[in-house]
Amino acid sequence: MRVEFPHLDHLVGGYFHQDWKTDGDTWVDVVKLFCRMEQLEYRRGVVEDIEELQRLSETEMQLLQVLNEFGCAYRVDGSIREWLKGVAGIVRSSLDRADQQAPLQ
Repeated sequence: MRVEFPHLDHLVGGYFHQDWKTDGDTWVDVVKLFCRMEQLEYRRGVVEDIEELQRLSETEMQLLQVLNEFGCAYRVDGSIREWLKGVAGIVRSSLDRADQQAPLQ
């Protein structure tokens, strides 16, 4: 499967590299770090990329292939689809908090 997911590629390749544990004890810590470090547009893009990837991927093997192409060194314990849902949930939650803190226009 060769489809572009630039935001997810950035999250996975940039944060779940071979030394990902230096950024947090768990994958949740790493995703939260991503949310603190990256701009809103990038976080929105990650959620969109995950939703599109899940829509296009029929099997866990297809999801694994994409993560491997992005250089993911984190090994998901269980369902990759469920892990991606968890990642999207954390990122979406950070967006919800940001929306609540946005100044009124």
